[in-house]
Amino acid sequence: MPELKNPKHERFAQLLAEGMTQVDAYEEAGYTRNDGNAAKTANRKDVQARVKEITGKGAEQAACTVASLIAEAEEARQAALQASTPQCSAAVSATMAKAKISGLLLEGPQTTNNTQVNITSDIDAARRIGYIMAKGLQLLQMKQIEGKVEEEGK
Repeated sequence: MPELKNPKHERFAQLLAEGMTQVDAYEEAGYTRNDGNAAKTANRKDVQARVKEITGKGAEQAACTVASLIAEAEEARQAALQASTPQCSAAVSATMAKAKISGLLLEGPQTTNNTQVNITSDIDAARRIGYIMAKGLQLLQMKQIEGKVEEEGK
Protein backbone atom coordinates (compact mmCIF):
# COMPACT_ATOMS: atom_id res chain seq x y z
CA MET A 1 0.00 0.00 0.00
CA PRO A 2 1.47 3.39 -0.93
CA GLU A 3 1.49 6.34 1.44
CA LEU A 4 -1.93 7.78 2.23
CA LYS A 5 -3.02 10.64 -0.02
CA ASN A 6 -3.80 12.87 2.94
CA PRO A 7 -0.42 13.87 4.46
CA LYS A 8 -1.94 14.35 7.93
CA HIS A 9 -3.47 10.87 7.80
CA GLU A 10 -0.12 9.44 6.70
CA ARG A 11 1.71 11.15 9.57
CA PHE A 12 -1.00 10.04 11.99
CA ALA A 13 -0.61 6.42 10.82
CA GLN A 14 3.18 6.61 11.18
CA LEU A 15 2.90 7.96 14.72
CA LEU A 16 0.40 5.26 15.68
CA ALA A 17 2.78 2.65 14.26
CA GLU A 18 5.52 4.09 16.49
CA GLY A 19 3.31 3.47 19.51
CA MET A 20 1.98 6.94 20.20
CA THR A 21 -1.54 7.25 21.66
CA GLN A 22 -4.33 8.17 19.25
CA VAL A 23 -4.96 11.62 20.67
CA ASP A 24 -1.25 12.47 20.88
CA ALA A 25 -0.64 11.22 17.34
CA TYR A 26 -3.66 13.18 16.10
CA GLU A 27 -2.31 16.40 17.60
CA GLU A 28 1.27 15.70 16.46
CA ALA A 29 0.00 15.11 12.91
CA GLY A 30 -1.25 18.69 12.82
CA TYR A 31 -4.83 18.45 14.02
CA THR A 32 -6.40 20.23 16.98
CA ARG A 33 -6.40 17.86 19.95
CA ASN A 34 -9.73 16.00 20.05
CA ASP A 35 -10.25 12.51 21.50
CA GLY A 36 -13.33 11.75 19.40
CA ASN A 37 -11.81 12.81 16.09
CA ALA A 38 -8.60 10.97 16.92
CA ALA A 39 -10.56 7.75 17.49
CA LYS A 40 -12.59 8.24 14.29
CA THR A 41 -9.45 8.81 12.24
CA ALA A 42 -7.74 5.81 13.83
CA ASN A 43 -10.74 3.64 12.88
CA ARG A 44 -10.62 4.59 9.20
CA LYS A 45 -9.94 1.46 7.12
CA ASP A 46 -7.18 3.15 5.11
CA VAL A 47 -5.42 4.40 8.25
CA GLN A 48 -5.69 0.98 9.94
CA ALA A 49 -4.33 -0.75 6.83
CA ARG A 50 -1.43 1.70 6.65
CA VAL A 51 -0.56 1.24 10.35
CA LYS A 52 -0.65 -2.52 9.88
CA GLU A 53 1.63 -2.26 6.85
CA ILE A 54 4.13 -0.01 8.64
CA THR A 55 4.30 -2.16 11.77
CA GLY A 56 4.52 -5.37 9.73
CA LYS A 57 7.46 -4.08 7.70
CA GLY A 58 9.26 -2.83 10.79
CA ALA A 59 8.81 -6.13 12.62
CA GLU A 60 10.05 -8.16 9.64
CA GLN A 61 13.11 -5.96 9.22
CA ALA A 62 13.91 -5.98 12.94
CA ALA A 63 13.49 -9.75 13.27
CA CYS A 64 15.64 -10.37 10.24
CA THR A 65 18.35 -8.03 11.49
CA VAL A 66 18.38 -9.43 15.03
CA ALA A 67 18.33 -13.02 13.79
CA SER A 68 21.12 -12.45 11.29
CA LEU A 69 23.31 -10.65 13.83
CA ILE A 70 22.83 -13.40 16.40
CA ALA A 71 23.68 -16.01 13.76
CA GLU A 72 26.86 -14.13 12.83
CA ALA A 73 27.88 -13.84 16.47
CA GLU A 74 27.27 -17.57 16.97
CA GLU A 75 29.41 -18.38 13.91
CA ALA A 76 32.22 -16.23 15.33
CA ARG A 77 31.87 -17.93 18.73
CA GLN A 78 32.03 -21.41 17.21
CA ALA A 79 35.05 -20.48 15.07
CA ALA A 80 36.84 -19.12 18.14
CA LEU A 81 36.19 -22.29 20.15
CA GLN A 82 37.10 -24.63 17.29
CA ALA A 83 40.38 -22.91 16.42
CA SER A 84 43.52 -25.01 16.79
CA THR A 85 44.20 -22.96 19.92
CA PRO A 86 40.76 -22.09 21.35
CA GLN A 87 40.28 -18.34 21.63
CA CYS A 88 38.29 -17.97 24.86
CA SER A 89 38.23 -14.17 24.86
CA ALA A 90 36.87 -14.08 21.31
CA ALA A 91 34.22 -16.65 22.26
CA VAL A 92 33.25 -14.56 25.29
CA SER A 93 33.02 -11.43 23.14
CA ALA A 94 30.72 -13.22 20.70
CA THR A 95 28.57 -14.50 23.57
CA MET A 96 28.33 -11.01 25.02
CA ALA A 97 27.37 -9.64 21.59
CA LYS A 98 24.57 -12.20 21.39
CA ALA A 99 23.34 -11.20 24.84
CA LYS A 100 23.38 -7.49 23.96
CA ILE A 101 21.58 -8.05 20.64
CA SER A 102 18.95 -10.17 22.37
CA GLY A 103 18.43 -7.53 25.04
CA LEU A 104 19.45 -9.94 27.80
CA LEU A 105 22.34 -7.86 29.08
CA LEU A 106 21.49 -4.90 31.27
CA GLU A 107 24.15 -2.30 31.96
CA GLY A 108 24.45 0.07 34.88
CA PRO A 109 22.11 0.53 37.80
CA GLN A 110 18.53 -0.63 37.31
CA THR A 111 15.53 0.42 39.39
CA THR A 112 12.92 -2.12 40.42
CA ASN A 113 10.08 -1.28 42.82
CA ASN A 114 11.87 1.96 43.76
CA THR A 115 14.95 -0.04 44.79
CA GLN A 116 18.19 0.48 42.93
CA VAL A 117 19.89 -2.75 41.90
CA ASN A 118 23.40 -2.83 40.46
CA ILE A 119 23.66 -5.08 37.45
CA THR A 120 27.13 -6.34 36.61
CA SER A 121 28.49 -4.42 33.66
CA ASP A 122 29.17 -6.31 30.48
CA ILE A 123 32.92 -5.91 30.99
CA ASP A 124 32.76 -7.53 34.43
CA ALA A 125 30.49 -10.26 33.11
CA ALA A 126 32.84 -10.88 30.18
CA ARG A 127 35.80 -11.10 32.52
CA ARG A 128 34.01 -13.61 34.72
CA ILE A 129 32.87 -15.70 31.78
CA GLY A 130 36.38 -15.57 30.28
CA TYR A 131 37.91 -16.65 33.58
CA ILE A 132 35.49 -19.56 33.90
CA MET A 133 36.09 -20.63 30.29
CA ALA A 134 39.87 -20.37 30.72
CA LYS A 135 39.73 -22.49 33.88
CA GLY A 136 37.57 -25.03 32.09
CA LEU A 137 40.06 -25.14 29.22
CA GLN A 138 42.95 -25.62 31.67
CA LEU A 139 41.11 -28.51 33.35
CA LEU A 140 40.39 -30.08 29.97
CA GLN A 141 44.03 -29.80 28.95
CA MET A 142 45.14 -31.27 32.29
CA LYS A 143 42.76 -34.22 31.81
CA GLN A 144 44.15 -34.77 28.32
CA ILE A 145 47.73 -34.70 29.65
CA GLU A 146 46.83 -37.07 32.49
CA GLY A 147 45.21 -39.42 29.99
CA LYS A 148 48.39 -39.46 27.87
CA VAL A 149 50.57 -40.08 30.96
CA GLU A 150 48.36 -42.98 32.06
CA GLU A 151 48.49 -44.47 28.54
CA GLU A 152 52.31 -44.20 28.47
CA GLY A 153 52.56 -45.81 31.94
CA LYS A 154 50.62 -48.91 30.86
